[in-house]
Amino acid sequence: MTRRSWIALLLVAVSAAVIAYVALSPGISSGPDPAACKAAMDKQFAYGISHPDGPAGSRPKECKGVSDKDLQRFASEIMESYLNGSSS
Repeated sequence: MTRRSWIALLLVAVSAAVIAYVALSPGISSGPDPAACKAAMDKQFAYGISHPDGPAGSRPKECKGVSDKDLQRFASEIMESYLNGSSS
């Protein structure tokens, strides 16, 4: 499998985990910090790339309260950044 294939597979797994977590989460009480969320997602993605045999990631605690739309946008931005050869 190519590096891009691994990245795509990992992104799909992380996105699915995040979406499932959001769908099953109880109400959100505090205001989200989108910048901290994206940074945590980027860090988790980088770890997943360097440890492809490790367990799938889960929703970072910094993403509590961040909308699904923003999470999907962050995931796309992070993957695009890695595919273009740089990190966020």
